[in-house]
Amino acid sequence: MEQVETQAIARIQAGELEAFTELYDMYVKAIFSFLISRVSNRVVAEDLTSDVFMKAFQAMPRFDANKASFKTWLYQIARNRLIDHYRTNKPADAIEAAATVPSASDVVGDLETTLHREHIQKLLEQLSPENHELVTMRVWDELSYKEIAIITGKPEANLKVQFSR
Repeated sequence: MEQVETQAIARIQAGELEAFTELYDMYVKAIFSFLISRVSNRVVAEDLTSDVFMKAFQAMPRFDANKASFKTWLYQIARNRLIDHYRTNKPADAIEAAATVPSASDVVGDLETTLHREHIQKLLEQLSPENHELVTMRVWDELSYKEIAIITGKPEANLKVQFSR
């Protein structure tokens, strides 16, 4: 994937803007997953995902692979967009979320999954916001310590110690 990514970036920076669709296809699911796990609203997550890729597309001429991988850079844009979102939008209960009906295919399985998710959410809520972000980036988003260090601007060694605690 890295070679395909590198070639797509080179083509984009050479003026072949259509190559951005390759990068979009590679990362859209991961970025959407990253965002929806933090906003818990599909429509908002879709809008934020769109914003992230628009910002990345506009900034492609300035992308420097020597500073960070494209994936890390994209997550950094997503994190910054999420911060901006929470600064400008006060959290509110969405009617759509309250009206969501679980699938009828496996009610017991859905219930177990929901209970498990709620238990994990309660445990995560006990963490400081900083530790919560670290755990979710490391476990759910499967980012390396190096990638998280670049995204958050914190030393990699500190993140390892913080995570182990």
